[in-house]
Amino acid sequence: MRTGEAVRAGRTIEEASRSGADYLAQNAREALDGDDSRVVARQLLAGVLGISPSDLRWKKDESLTREEACEFVEWLERYQDFEPIPYILGHTFFYGYQIFCQRGVLIPRPDTETLVSHAIEYLISLNRPARVLDLCTGTGCVALAIALSLLERDVPPAVVAASDLSISALRLADQNILFHSAEAFISLIESDGFDAFPNTAEPFDLIVSNPPYIQSAVVDQLSDSVVRYEPRLALDGGTDGLDLIQILIEGAGDRLRPGGRLMIEHGHDQKQELLALARKRTDFVRVEDLPDMAGRDRVLIAVRR
Repeated sequence: MRTGEAVRAGRTIEEASRSGADYLAQNAREALDGDDSRVVARQLLAGVLGISPSDLRWKKDESLTREEACEFVEWLERYQDFEPIPYILGHTFFYGYQIFCQRGVLIPRPDTETLVSHAIEYLISLNRPARVLDLCTGTGCVALAIALSLLERDVPPAVVAASDLSISALRLADQNILFHSAEAFISLIESDGFDAFPNTAEPFDLIVSNPPYIQSAVVDQLSDSVVRYEPRLALDGGTDGLDLIQILIEGAGDRLRPGGRLMIEHGHDQKQELLALARKRTDFVRVEDLPDMAGRDRVLIAVRR
C-alpha cells in the first residue's frame, strides 16, 4: 500500500486514522518495534490537526483538507523512516510540561523525571531560595521542570544556571524557556562541563546533570531512531561511558555549598562504578544511588561535606 493511497483529501478523520494505522502495520513494522500502529497513527494525525489524540473522536466525521492529508502522508513516511515522534511533532511532554524538540538535540526521556523528582524534593526541604546548576541541559527540560514545579507549589524559588556545549541545544532551550515564561528563573550559558563555572564563584545548592553516559562502542548498536537522528554528543560517554561523569564528580565539591547535593543520571549498569568514584572524594560526606520508577539504578546523589 502506498502512503498516498492510504490517506487522501476528503476522507474523514476516522477513515484517515484507520488507513494510517493499516499503512504503518504493513510498511513500518521495524519502526514500530512492537508499538501499536493505531496509537502511533492517532498521535501523528492529532499532531497534524493541532489537537490531542483524545480529541480525535469529537472530530471523527470531519474531512481532511488537502493540506492536512499531504502532511499526514509526509509524517507517516517520516515515521516509517525511523524518525522519532517528538521530532516529527516538534514537541514532547516532560514532567507534565510541553517541551519543543528538534533534530540535533536529545529528546527528553521519562527516566530523567526521577532526577527531577529528587531535585525538587531536596530544594523544597531547604525552605529558602536556592541556586541550581544544570549541566548538559539539552532542551532545558530539567531546568524548566525544577523551576516551574517550585513556582507552582508556592515554595521558595530556585534560580537555575543551565549550560550546554551545543549551541543548537541552547537555542532550543531558550525557545522552551520563553514559551514557559521562565526567563526570570533560568539563565543559559555555553560551557563544556564546569569550564564556565570557576570554583571561586558563588557556590550552588544543587548541581544536576543528565550527561552522556553510554559507552562509545554501544552507541552504534542503539536503535535506528536514535543512531540516525539523535546527537552522538549527547549520548557518547567515552570508552567506559564515564568521561564526563568523572569530571562532574571530581569538580562538584568545589562548586557546592556545604550540605549541597550533586545529582547525576547514569546507566542502569553503572551504579557501582559511580559509587566508587564518589566515595573516593573527600568532599562528600554521604553518597547513595536511587532507582527510577522501573526499579533500575538511575541517580547518584552525593552530599557535600
